[in-house]
Amino acid sequence: MNNPVLSFRAWAVITLAGLLLASRASGAEVVISQVYGGGGNSGATFRNDFVELFNRSASAVSLLDWSVQYASSAGTTWQIATLSGTLEPGAYLLLQLGSGGANGQPLPAADATGTLNLSATAGKVALVRNVLPLTSACPTSPGIEDFVGYGSSAACFEGSGPSPAPSAVLAAFRAGDGCADFTNNVTDFFTSTPAPRNRFSTRVACGDSSVPRALHDIQGTGARSPLVGRSVTTTGNIVTALRNNGFFLQSPDAETDADPATSEAVFVETFGTPPSNVAVGNAIVVSGFVEESTPSSDPTAPPRTQIINPTITVLATGAPLPAAVTLAPTDLPPTGNGSSLEKFEAMRVRVDSLTVVAATEGFLQEASAIGISDGLFHGVLAGWPRPFREPGIPLIEPLPTNAPPGVARFDGNPERLRVDSNAQPGATRIEVVAGAVVANLTGVLDFEQRAWTLLPDPAGGFSVGGNELPGLPPPTRPGEWMLASLNLQRFFDTVEDPAVQDVVLTPTAFEGRLKKASLTILQRLGAPDILGVVEVENLSTLQTLAARLNADALTAGRSNVTYGAWLEEGTDVGGIDCGYLVNTTRVEVVNVVQIGREATYINPLTGQPQLLHDRPPLLLRALVPGETTGARLPVTCIVNHLRSLSGIDDPSDGARVRAKRRAQAEHVAALVQERQALTPPEHLILIGDFNAFEFNDGYVDVMGTIRGRPAPTNEVVLASADLVAPDLVLLTERLPAPERYSYVFDGNAQAIDHILLSPSLCARVTRHGYIRGNVDAPESFRSNFNRPERLSDHDAAVAWFGTGDAPMVLSAVIRDGEVELELLSGVPGSLRIEASSNLRDWTEAGQLDTDECGRATFRESASPQGRFYRATRP
Repeated sequence: MNNPVLSFRAWAVITLAGLLLASRASGAEVVISQVYGGGGNSGATFRNDFVELFNRSASAVSLLDWSVQYASSAGTTWQIATLSGTLEPGAYLLLQLGSGGANGQPLPAADATGTLNLSATAGKVALVRNVLPLTSACPTSPGIEDFVGYGSSAACFEGSGPSPAPSAVLAAFRAGDGCADFTNNVTDFFTSTPAPRNRFSTRVACGDSSVPRALHDIQGTGARSPLVGRSVTTTGNIVTALRNNGFFLQSPDAETDADPATSEAVFVETFGTPPSNVAVGNAIVVSGFVEESTPSSDPTAPPRTQIINPTITVLATGAPLPAAVTLAPTDLPPTGNGSSLEKFEAMRVRVDSLTVVAATEGFLQEASAIGISDGLFHGVLAGWPRPFREPGIPLIEPLPTNAPPGVARFDGNPERLRVDSNAQPGATRIEVVAGAVVANLTGVLDFEQRAWTLLPDPAGGFSVGGNELPGLPPPTRPGEWMLASLNLQRFFDTVEDPAVQDVVLTPTAFEGRLKKASLTILQRLGAPDILGVVEVENLSTLQTLAARLNADALTAGRSNVTYGAWLEEGTDVGGIDCGYLVNTTRVEVVNVVQIGREATYINPLTGQPQLLHDRPPLLLRALVPGETTGARLPVTCIVNHLRSLSGIDDPSDGARVRAKRRAQAEHVAALVQERQALTPPEHLILIGDFNAFEFNDGYVDVMGTIRGRPAPTNEVVLASADLVAPDLVLLTERLPAPERYSYVFDGNAQAIDHILLSPSLCARVTRHGYIRGNVDAPESFRSNFNRPERLSDHDAAVAWFGTGDAPMVLSAVIRDGEVELELLSGVPGSLRIEASSNLRDWTEAGQLDTDECGRATFRESASPQGRFYRATRP
């Protein structure tokens, strides 16, 4: 037997921050090869905890009177599971342990059992050659054969640190199929999907890892390396790019294989700045372990193949880089499972033309109201349209156990290419708006954040065209009034409120936000008559904004703009609320009332009632402009800010999130029905950030429930009854498909800010849509207080209404030899179209019926002499 593990003779003991770090002088014959402590927990892969042992020697080892012992991460009390029998060379032993619940699938046939309950994320496991309980948090018994401290809080471990933390869906694996034993938990172990092995599993001989392996053999033809967990030594390859935690290695062009399905490159993880002997153009040999890496924060994400714990030998310097492979649109199509670029993983690639679909991202320094660019943006290869969020639950998210069979699945839009423009040291940060075209991008292809990611070379050579935001629609016309809804994105002031988790802005930052908001509301939005706002700290803050708007409007000579502010506090822990800015020169406010502050729902995790609305809906009754002062139209507007989608797929908290979102939707739907049941029914408008798409997301059909068209029970996890009649009209659906977005997330355009109307008002809508300038602008624009763009991460939803109900011709165009008229009746029904050549003599050109919103399209052959048209009711 080898030197006793953790014996006094073999110990090197160092005190650091109160922890004892242990290392062994040489490897053990039988080792702990896998640890899983999430058994039975919420979202668990398996129902029981387990510890797997492996005989890495060439001889059988008797385990009679041996034990596996466990203590918590800082614990001093050790629990014991006894062993027996003999473990053959290269064989595994599966020790089934306790369970934290009924979740997960059963383990394969166990070779031994025990009742230990391991922590899912941090603890200590020892393999001991006797059955005597260990003592102390960091034991020193000469009987210890192997020792694993796992998770960052483990008080004792072999080597320089504990193994990476497992979870309910991750186990800690010893590399090399159990062969790796360098007495260092942090480098000997990695985490991956639990894969328990027993005596019947394929035996592994721990042989010589020094035989050189080509990179295409390490990568293999699939998403996972055939050599995962093995110790390998590469052939000589070229360093093509550096990162702050590793480098990319690619085969010389002359040494590639003939298989188009295998990548010729790999990422080498150094867990810090690469060593000084690693430079782009160096030819090197690497020895290390093959790992399929997934982020600990996203354990179900597809993995990246990489080599860890590298030993590096430099063969030459200044080698030419391998030629970049040009990506064709068919290499990254809108259909498929996202694996189409696996064949180029870590390789140098070139993109001739990339259309930006999500502007350069960044992060916000809230106290100073400054946006800092991080150089990240998304695009699609030439020829593909902009990707939009689609109905259903993302394919990458596991379905809840109660999901019905008809739930749609969203493929995530695999055509997206993520670009981390300044990831390589010395590379230029690229600042682009959505719609720009970047040409001649060359770099290495990485896989991060569930997306293929291009890391451009520092040498640059690219060009950017069309880097401008779109223009604005015409302002409010005579005979119209305007409604808008805008998420002001955490609009805080300079005063700390100890009751909430607010952010205190510097005076300069608050002044900058006020200026930027004024530019947005007065210039880009054109001074809406009613503006519903969300994410404002309090009434005082909104009143300050109103005063700023009025002053700026007066300075600009707009004497017809006088905003009043209305806001009611909710219970949001972040201190953000719903409110209104109303131009009281044109709109008469009747009253403003908060709805549902005390409403509750049942939390399915506790069975107890909890407050339903953190930001309760705010109802405004007002009189809007009519054809005459005495003919003002009464409207009822409800601004909403519903619970976000964050955590909806969480194995632990997702059920609560889904239940709350459904309860909120049903509460708002009931409010709609209550107002529609009044005599006479109210002209209803619902606006705000609903945090919901215009379609069923598969978990809860929020917008369908609110408007009166809920998804069928077999198509949604939590279904709702039809609570609204007549149905509301969702204006988002009436936009051209490329315009249906108010937000961008991970490169996918999506609409979560909406305007819904009762049918009686829909027939008065002259035009509607979203005012651009926020979501399509780079985050760096936020820092410029002299321009309105990037005030928020949402675009404003807007609609213009006719002040009367007389029929009108909204537009007239000649297309393909035909006159095409877009008509609005003011009320749904029939329209008569009359034509004239002299504006005196009118004849009927046709009659047609309108849709539910009073709209119709009339076409006839274009007259060579020209004609005038007008619309009337029959």
